[in-house]
Amino acid sequence: MDRVLHATSAADLNAGLNALTQHIESLSHERKRDDGTTALVTVDTANSLWGQHGVTWEHRFLDALAASFGTGMRQVDYRHDYEAARQAINAGTRARWPTRAAPAGRPSIWCTTAQAWPWR
Repeated sequence: MDRVLHATSAADLNAGLNALTQHIESLSHERKRDDGTTALVTVDTANSLWGQHGVTWEHRFLDALAASFGTGMRQVDYRHDYEAARQAINAGTRARWPTRAAPAGRPSIWCTTAQAWPWR
């Protein structure tokens, strides 16, 4: 992965990904529509990891998550209670990024991407 992304080190890769995240989030702005009304365009990233409960995560990895991405490792039990893990992840996501209904006549687009990585 480092070779494909031309990363010279994990620290450089993390710094670059963090810079990209900050840039994407800076794209939020108010925009004037063709009909003269305005709309707020919000771009937000979801930095959140959910790992298997009981797995020992390297302190270096956890420190990098905190320093570069402002998050930690939340733990759930995928192996023994997948449904509870799924519900915990969904509840955690809703708490951080609650679904908001658009005001009448104001369309909204919500895009959520979730990926599970079996990293240890």
